[in-house]
Amino acid sequence: MDTKVERIDFGDFEPEDGEHTPIKTCVDLLRQGIKNGVTAVKAILSSWSEERRWCAVLLLEEIAAAELRRLEQIIPNFYMWLSL
Repeated sequence: MDTKVERIDFGDFEPEDGEHTPIKTCVDLLRQGIKNGVTAVKAILSSWSEERRWCAVLLLEEIAAAELRRLEQIIPNFYMWLSL
């Protein structure tokens, strides 16, 4: 496992939105979605609460900043879209 991932306390990022999927799993899903393109990412994010979307993105920044930069490039107005 990546040492960055080992140092993160995922519980600190766990949103209280009633969803039972662990936030680490959400980040893993988001990372996989990035590999599959815009449609996959939007489908994944649209099923989550706004709070969960932001938590997953903040964790992605910590774990894989380059992947987040790619996401910013493939989805115009990405951060605004997180809050819709």
